[in-house]
Amino acid sequence: MSAADSDTEVSAVEEVQGDPPTEPIVVPAALTLEELQRQIAELTVRHTKDVADLSNRNKDLELELLRERDSRREAETQLLKKQFAESSKGKDKEIDLDSETNWRKLEEYYDSLAYVPVSRFQSRIPFTGPDPRHLPNNVDRPQAFDLYGDRVADQLESSKGSLRHEYAITEPLLWYFVIRRHDLLQAYLDVRQHVRGCKHFWELPSSKRWLASSIDDMLQRVLKLLPHHVPPPGCTWTGHSLRCGAASAGYAVTKDLLVICHYGGWARGSDVMQDDYIDPSWRSTPDARFFFGWLKCAR
Repeated sequence: MSAADSDTEVSAVEEVQGDPPTEPIVVPAALTLEELQRQIAELTVRHTKDVADLSNRNKDLELELLRERDSRREAETQLLKKQFAESSKGKDKEIDLDSETNWRKLEEYYDSLAYVPVSRFQSRIPFTGPDPRHLPNNVDRPQAFDLYGDRVADQLESSKGSLRHEYAITEPLLWYFVIRRHDLLQAYLDVRQHVRGCKHFWELPSSKRWLASSIDDMLQRVLKLLPHHVPPPGCTWTGHSLRCGAASAGYAVTKDLLVICHYGGWARGSDVMQDDYIDPSWRSTPDARFFFGWLKCAR
């Protein structure tokens, strides 16, 4: 073999090992359903062409990886469609929010559910999130909504319920909100302009007072997501300690007592709340301001 032949062979190997050129995708601030479908169609054509190019260049390993990836995506998409179809029949079902499987699935679907069109005018806020190439096929709503009710602020006055009406998505971490009252969404957007980086957000209460049991259940789940607030193994926070902490934190960030009563489930001007739940020695902290600072005056 001559030196020239050797150089030619090396060049060919380098060419085979190189990645196919990809064009940058320009993602608009907000996507309509038609625009989303058009982008998915373009990506499908581009993906098919890339696979054909790889096949012609005898890249068996890359093709196998692509097939495995597509097969996995198809399986996940079919699972979502099946779960969506089952959950859409009849009455809403309660959700196992503590299931490790559901938490793991939610993490896996963060990328695939970043862009979902909404139809209501007041829900038309800019979308942010990962590349739309990770979208499953034919996504027309937050299909994981019914599985992960802990990410939803609903109007059932229950932390385990779910509704299928208007939806909005803000931030790449996919907070889903049922939009029934514009001022509730605006309160969330107001506070998000001043704080960044918190992975878990306090659920928006409705305009009516929550039941104490619903508040305790919500606080239990929030604290499970914060490692430094997890009690020792085999123990759990009591309802009194949970509501005491929330009321004291709200008071520390100068929330009015009527507001604390309203969102904490106490009667207006409750002496019990002031005497047994609020610890006036608590100081204002960034976490307290983040979770309670946005609460508006009770009506």
